[in-house]
Amino acid sequence: MKTNPPRRARQSPKRSVPRLVWPSLAGLALAILVVLTTLSGVSAHAELVKADPPVNGLVIAPPTELTLSFSEEVEPNDPAPVIRVLSSDGRMMPATVHVGTNPRQLVVDVQGIDNGTWTVAWTVTSATDGHTLSGSYVFRVGGGIPAGQATVEGERPAIWGVATRWITFLGAAIAAVAFLAGVLFGPAADEPVMVRRRLTIGSVAAAVALLATVLEPVFQWIFPPAGAHATIAQTVRGMPDAWWIRPAALVALLAVSGLALTILKRRIVPPVAILGGALGLGTLLGLSLTSHAAGRETWSGVATASDAIHQWSTAVWVGGLVWLAILWWVRASSAPDGGDVPAQPVPLAIVRFSATALVLFLVALATGVVNTGFVFPTKPTHLPLGLGTRSVPEIDRLWSSDYGWVLLVKLLVLIVPTALAIYHRQAIRRAVARGAALAKGAFRVSLRVEAVTAALVVLGGSVLAMSAPPAPEAARMLDRVTLAAFAVSDQPASSDAQKPREIVHLTVDPAGQGDNVLTVRLTMADGSPSDGTDTRVTVTPESLSHGTKGTGIVLPETSAPATFASESMDLSLDGWWRLTVRINRAGQQGTTAAFYLLLPDPNVHGFDAPPEPTNDPAAQQVFQRGMTTMAALTSMRREESINSGLDAFVLADYAWVVGQNGAPNAFSALTAFSGSFVDRADGSPPAPPTVDSYRTVTVGDRSWRQIDNEWVDIPTVQYQPPAEWGSTFAGAEHFQMGTTEVIDGEECQIIFFHTPETSSQAEAWFGWWVGKDTGFVRRLAMVANVHYMTWENTDFNEPITITPPAVVDGTPVASPAASSEASPAP
Repeated sequence: MKTNPPRRARQSPKRSVPRLVWPSLAGLALAILVVLTTLSGVSAHAELVKADPPVNGLVIAPPTELTLSFSEEVEPNDPAPVIRVLSSDGRMMPATVHVGTNPRQLVVDVQGIDNGTWTVAWTVTSATDGHTLSGSYVFRVGGGIPAGQATVEGERPAIWGVATRWITFLGAAIAAVAFLAGVLFGPAADEPVMVRRRLTIGSVAAAVALLATVLEPVFQWIFPPAGAHATIAQTVRGMPDAWWIRPAALVALLAVSGLALTILKRRIVPPVAILGGALGLGTLLGLSLTSHAAGRETWSGVATASDAIHQWSTAVWVGGLVWLAILWWVRASSAPDGGDVPAQPVPLAIVRFSATALVLFLVALATGVVNTGFVFPTKPTHLPLGLGTRSVPEIDRLWSSDYGWVLLVKLLVLIVPTALAIYHRQAIRRAVARGAALAKGAFRVSLRVEAVTAALVVLGGSVLAMSAPPAPEAARMLDRVTLAAFAVSDQPASSDAQKPREIVHLTVDPAGQGDNVLTVRLTMADGSPSDGTDTRVTVTPESLSHGTKGTGIVLPETSAPATFASESMDLSLDGWWRLTVRINRAGQQGTTAAFYLLLPDPNVHGFDAPPEPTNDPAAQQVFQRGMTTMAALTSMRREESINSGLDAFVLADYAWVVGQNGAPNAFSALTAFSGSFVDRADGSPPAPPTVDSYRTVTVGDRSWRQIDNEWVDIPTVQYQPPAEWGSTFAGAEHFQMGTTEVIDGEECQIIFFHTPETSSQAEAWFGWWVGKDTGFVRRLAMVANVHYMTWENTDFNEPITITPPAVVDGTPVASPAASSEASPAP
């Protein structure tokens, strides 16, 4: 009976090394794939970048048209985009979708939108890469707490999408280098035993890459995003023209490989080598033409060329490592004892590829940096050395975006093959310089580790290709802030109710710390200019966060009708300010309007701009007391004033009653005034303001709305009773004490805080005026996304009766009134 030679037994410990390395590297690859594709906030292609009305935004009048702008061109037909507009109770509004003059935009003609929160659910297919993505967002009409970002489907790149792109890349790279190995490695790669292996393995790699490519539309059809209902035929037809380069090149490559296997026995002749290599690299061109670079609106040609060079250099580098490992394995398997390659001079294949690999690595690195510059958002930056102000990439987005973290992980993994490449090159150069021989088994394990970790780097690139680039820092929604409010008499008389009301429009530019230009424009409620004759306008600034109050500044009159402006006003402190505008006219009672601002304003300077003060426990205790007191209320009234920051505002009145002794809860709402005072986007004048335009009553589970003096049944209005108001301020943080102020005879402590974005509410900054004796929140000021709001709360636990309409659609209503007392209030 034959026994294994002692020498082979002694070699078994050496062979245990790769047995441990390969499972570890496979586990690392799987872990990286799972981690990189489960990072939150990463979206596939054609993500929504802008909407009008804006995401989480406020509009005064119900829109009849929505505009959605995407990062890439949208496929208009196969499959067609789907847009659904849903009310808060799930009703779908009639909507017609068409692609705008800009192929990156969708325009939606919609009917039936009214006051409230509206959800826009969209599903689109990118015309650049053929991937389908769906998502949703919300906006508000007419006022209220700003609604939050709706749930977005497809936030993470699908694992199948990353895997198919990765396998396509590796298969095409290995197949391309199978033909080009003779050029890269020299005669050793053209030995007869290697030719058959090269063509066979290259054919298998091309076949696997073709299968992965063909599976992309199939997987997209099997696992569609929410709202996508395309057939397999529509999905395939919807793949962009550039996608077809991949299967076409791979089919041709398989044909060339099969022909070469049949005809070529000893050597791959140069024309066939060049053709096969070109087809393999052509497959990668198909990847570049369906990448972020190809989807750019500007510089797409340069960006795509840089991406293609990056793909080719990386492919030849990684494919070369794989084939060098295979070459080493073939030579080892042909050794007399089947063991390691005997000690020998440095093989020419290693020397030649070592020099080529360095160039390939440097080219891949340089184009990778260029591609990052194309992908990352830019911002104007003042450069030294007299270079002036230039747009440069926001490199800080590397650690403040999920895309950046994926890129950092990729760079971290890249350290391993880079270090091994440097080690190999130095060892080879020393050996060649000394004319020394390589030891048995030299590079056998390290070369394979370098090849596998390089493949993991390609995995990171595949994740990045399927992930959304970082968005710019919170986009500037506004260039300046314009707020509006009714002027209020110092001592209202009974005759004031009969007078036309005057509106004060205050513009603060740029709504930041330091010098600001203040402009006050006076109009009547219908938007016509007020009489500015003999009018004195004074603005008094007061820092509510820091307790300083400036002297009133008289604004000089300008050439525009009833318009007054200051050269500048120094608002040097950050935090909350109140600007009180006083209007005096000869022989008339003075009037005032108060405006609340947070500086720097988040809508002008970005949502990272407002201060984040150290949390004050005393302020947090005041907040908790206010929350407890408000949750226990049995009745209350509120006057709500909401501004868009774009010279449009809404004034609304609300009342709540918490039913006692078995009586139902009740709620009433009245939009007392709604108006916009700025021209529309198309240059046409704004619609006339409306008065008492939206009135609803809810008692128990029934709601009614008054239309043209007639009451009609409507779906139950969703509102929060006082016991649930705590959810509005969930996650409150950065509590800060402000000044004190007397409201309705009670001294109030002002506190400020911030609430982060949640699934149901946008990020917001709040100020509360909390009664020191009662704990009632008598006033609230808020700043959010194009949303400026104040509440004046009154009639806490006072007698309030909310009565259902007597007749609805000609039929008497039997529902009882809801009252905060056992009997109706007088």
